[in-house]
Amino acid sequence: MNTPPPQNNLMGQSMTIQQTNLTLPSMIRNYVYYDGKTNEYNKLATEARNNRNKYEEGIIKTLQAQNMTNANIQITGASLSVVEDKVVPPLTLGNLRKYLSAYYKQKGVNHDETDAIMNFIEVQKVNGSRNGLKLKKTVAVPRPLGL
Repeated sequence: MNTPPPQNNLMGQSMTIQQTNLTLPSMIRNYVYYDGKTNEYNKLATEARNNRNKYEEGIIKTLQAQNMTNANIQITGASLSVVEDKVVPPLTLGNLRKYLSAYYKQKGVNHDETDAIMNFIEVQKVNGSRNGLKLKKTVAVPRPLGL
């Protein structure tokens, strides 16, 4: 992916594709180029995040083993310290169902409306969705040699 950006790219410009007089082949080349760049950057970001998390875990374990979790580590332009982190679970439909059931159980209500509420939410979600068009890239499977 080290090829130079395609001609007529729209990076940093506010005009739309329709305003540029790009040909279909040019638009396709640009799409393929930026699709590849997006995949490349996503992989790099994921790898960087995973590496950062491994180092963070190692640093915290080392500080805990040495009873130094109150340390304030000075680095260039910043400092590092161990702090308590509250991880809030995402509000998925499954978690919402669980929370609603717990709510009705806690209230001691004879009539648990969790299923009715969840059915209503799921119907609203489907009804609120919209169909659109997008490009789907299918990677060609190489044919065996000799065919």
